[in-house]
Amino acid sequence: MRAIQYDDFGPSSVLKLVDLKLPKPGEGEVLVKVTAAGVNPVDVKIREGLLVSRVPCIFPIIPGWDFSGEVVDHGFAAHRFDIGEKVIGYCRRPTIQHGTYADYITLPEAYITKAPRNIPLKNAAALPLAGLTAFQSLFSHGKLKKHETIVIWGASGGVGSFAIQLATKKEATVIAIASKRNIEYTKKLGAKYAIDYTTQNVEEEVKKLSPEGVDLVFDTIGGETFRRSFDIVKRKGRVISIIENIKEASLLPKPEIEYHYCFVEPNSSNLNSLREMVENGELKIHVDAEYPLEEAAKAQEMVEKGHTRGKIIITMD
Repeated sequence: MRAIQYDDFGPSSVLKLVDLKLPKPGEGEVLVKVTAAGVNPVDVKIREGLLVSRVPCIFPIIPGWDFSGEVVDHGFAAHRFDIGEKVIGYCRRPTIQHGTYADYITLPEAYITKAPRNIPLKNAAALPLAGLTAFQSLFSHGKLKKHETIVIWGASGGVGSFAIQLATKKEATVIAIASKRNIEYTKKLGAKYAIDYTTQNVEEEVKKLSPEGVDLVFDTIGGETFRRSFDIVKRKGRVISIIENIKEASLLPKPEIEYHYCFVEPNSSNLNSLREMVENGELKIHVDAEYPLEEAAKAQEMVEKGHTRGKIIITMD
């Protein structure tokens, strides 16, 4: 099979197309023929060596954590999915080594669920990691409730696009923060308000809409954006970040504000809920661009630039 692989941390040039032996599914595993893989900012961070303190890396590494594809073989005691069944999955494991930028992948069947039937299978690869990140951030960590107000930084990206739709489905009021070119896009997804961070003062605009601060701020960017999140949340509000993992409350900009870090975990039940929302027309998937496997480096470079609208995928055919 073909796969993208790298032997050391570094820039996108370390990514190489290689030929490997077809893997065999172990006990409780399935072999999946990959149709497409999602390309995510975390793929770049791993390649640059920025996640070694959180997840051990074993070289050579095949990047990629989510995919869509078709089950082609079973390991012992793995019979939840039929041969030929279309599936999606988020496959982060305790170590980083065997990823989804490949023609085939083996993984525990507990990590996967059926693919949505109403969209192209390749597009479904954009759902698992970003969808689960938004779902777990808003509901498992953020405890978002009906009629609350939420600010979403990076609202037009892969995670932000899903977060807008999930919060709107919960009947929360969404304030999306995005660039000018993506303002209308975020409103079409369900944001009641959208603030252009390039020309407007975000803090001032949020205060106009919610003078006492908002109930929840979802940070998908980190750095200065994370610190600014504490200036627009109410006294008993919450800040959720998928970037900043602060372990000591005293290091937070405002220690009295409830804060949680979300490092998304595989959860087939959550993923199945997202799949049902897609099939019911309650959740839309937007693929901004797709690249063939041999152009994986270009796909990651596109993600590095930021400002994407929805998701980028790599296709195997």
